[in-house]
Amino acid sequence: VLFVHEFAHGFVLRAQGLETKSVGGMLLVALPGAFVEPDEKQLKKAPILKRLRVFGAGSFANVLFAFLCLGVILLLLVPKPGVYVSGVVENYPAENVLDGGMHIYSIDNVLISTYEDFSNFMDNKKPGQIIQISTYNENFQIELAEHRDNENKGTIGIWTISAPSHSEFANPLFVAWVMMTELTGRSVFHSYVYHSSAPWGLIDMIKWMFVLNFGIGLFNLLPAVPLDGGYIFQGMVERVSSKRTARRVSHALSIIVLALLIVNFMPMLA
Repeated sequence: VLFVHEFAHGFVLRAQGLETKSVGGMLLVALPGAFVEPDEKQLKKAPILKRLRVFGAGSFANVLFAFLCLGVILLLLVPKPGVYVSGVVENYPAENVLDGGMHIYSIDNVLISTYEDFSNFMDNKKPGQIIQISTYNENFQIELAEHRDNENKGTIGIWTISAPSHSEFANPLFVAWVMMTELTGRSVFHSYVYHSSAPWGLIDMIKWMFVLNFGIGLFNLLPAVPLDGGYIFQGMVERVSSKRTARRVSHALSIIVLALLIVNFMPMLA
């Protein structure tokens, strides 16, 4: 993450004709890293657009590298058809019939490839109906019970997951959701729902390169000094006002952003 971020800063500094005081590597808790120290006086005197390019380079590089990692992952993984039974609800029809880990690939001879297929099929079923579920283990007949939220809707009583289609990753908001899901330990890229043409250890390594670069790249764009996003915001305000006003507005917003972060993260630490 640091190599990508700092290399981008250094590259854009040179491309904009600005000097660097020092460039080097480091070890942070046994992990390699890098740093680029710009000439602060020269950078402050540089035109606003040059400063914006320098400050935005690191986060842009992190996000770009994250998408490259995601592309590699999607090239190496093929979604398994069907839905994966991740859990069974107590006192419902699936209890003692289906087990967590089973793959459902058809119901009543209707092909089930994704969670949407499963959900759409079950939307039309009523309590008391008997359905035939086909898994890679064996076939089962189950009589549907009432859904707890809708007495006119039938349910099996299972939790399911399926592999997202590759096309869903074209949505940046979905990619952000995947990143947050991975951070909470609920992996989207799992051997239960994907076939892999590479060792899963390699997939996990690339996955964390994606997660960290994407997450840190976005976090660093928050409009709060000393993050790059804070200086970008300050530069944008400076374009329509004075340097003094830009600094005051930027510092005020930084305090607000910091307060919001504390309010949101304190419950997690309690």
